[in-house]
Amino acid sequence: MKKVLSKFAQWMDGLKDRKNVLIGLIVLDFFMAILSNIVDWHWLMSVDWYLRPFTPICSLFPLTLAIWFTFYFFKKKIPAWYTSFIFIGIISYGVMSVIYFPLYMAEVAGFQWRIVGNMFWVITYALQSFIIASELKPVKIYQFGLIISYFLFKDYSDRYLGSFIDTLQPSFPEWLKDFLGMSMLTIHVVVFSFAAWLARKNQTFKKRIPEMQPQETSI
Repeated sequence: MKKVLSKFAQWMDGLKDRKNVLIGLIVLDFFMAILSNIVDWHWLMSVDWYLRPFTPICSLFPLTLAIWFTFYFFKKKIPAWYTSFIFIGIISYGVMSVIYFPLYMAEVAGFQWRIVGNMFWVITYALQSFIIASELKPVKIYQFGLIISYFLFKDYSDRYLGSFIDTLQPSFPEWLKDFLGMSMLTIHVVVFSFAAWLARKNQTFKKRIPEMQPQETSI
């Protein structure tokens, strides 16, 4: 299983260096961002204005990915904090989607193909974390602190301030809100740690590359 996952990760990582695939990813993610904003617009506008930066998920992360791939395509420098922000977000909500949507259908909404589609929608852009993972770099402490603060406040806002529309339904049980809130917090803490570790690992590996190159010798 480990070998299969490793090969899959390597294959996904190589996609960003294939121009045709990269263009396809840019188009796909811009499409997903536009469609998500159209679908979620009424909900986003119903949230208090000061919570709106912390509200979107599907209408935010495909857009950030599309911008990332556009920068990469044109060989522009991508800020380390931007890559970390996207990586943390898409992994966290990708994992959470396979927890949240089945429980939501089981306890609140009943089985709906639309909700199943929503889960795979999230998984589609979450899998792109494998593509950008090798580009993670160490982030300045204050920047990483701001990223952590953003996600933690979003967790609080979704649970207690009403920025996550599903939980506002009267039929949504309190125990499920608490369970999902704790699950999301746990996932974020794990992903924060993983992102920091992977960034350090990437940095160490790239420093070793020149050392691994054959040295010229004089005859």
